[in-house]
Amino acid sequence: MTEPLKIKGIVVNSAQWGDNDKMLTLLTKEKGVISVAAKGVKSIKNKNSQGVMPLCYSDFVLNDRGEAYSLVSADLIESFYKLREDVTSLAYGVYFAQLAAFTVGRNNYAEDELRLLLNTLYLLCKDPSRCDTLKCVFEVKICEYAGFAPYVDSCACGSDGEYFDISTGEVVCSLHRTPTSKQMSPGARAVCQYVQNAELKEALGFDTPAAIARELSEIIEAFMTRQLGRLPKGLEYINKII
Repeated sequence: MTEPLKIKGIVVNSAQWGDNDKMLTLLTKEKGVISVAAKGVKSIKNKNSQGVMPLCYSDFVLNDRGEAYSLVSADLIESFYKLREDVTSLAYGVYFAQLAAFTVGRNNYAEDELRLLLNTLYLLCKDPSRCDTLKCVFEVKICEYAGFAPYVDSCACGSDGEYFDISTGEVVCSLHRTPTSKQMSPGARAVCQYVQNAELKEALGFDTPAAIARELSEIIEAFMTRQLGRLPKGLEYINKII
């Protein structure tokens, strides 16, 4: 008989599955994204109900059932409860979790992505007013971890880039701009450079004006859409409420 899998993970998504059951999507360090059938957890009397809430980081014990795991136990480590007290913070948190899972995929090692997500959620709980900065930092870093980091040092010709080409992921000058190039201010370019070169702690602790953070996010989101085909639905909700 196969030994149960003991693994830490964060609940990225929770969908109803039967009357009292849920199908969970977890992001884990060792196995990336995995699906878990959690029976009976909709009941508040269930011992595992607290550990399987969306955005909860828990110690899981799972049985391997082939395409999906089945839940044995879930012991809560961190609930990020403060995110649930504010609809905007919750929206950002959900988007971060969705984007991390979307770029990792199933059965892939995801230490960097999980660390980025947990640290970002912690800082979002601590100071929700930094949501715009945290968002642009998260997006730049997730591109780096996914293997398609943007190049913003200079145009290929050696001159300073005034535009960012979303098809190539590079800054370009006015002479080499293309129909897929978006204007990029010196401030947005400098922030992107800093975030890419800084260690995660320093990058997440960095602050920039909201206007620059949003400009950089808009550029990086267009680039990610080009690379990934689409972005998580959580982004649509953020754009509706801000």
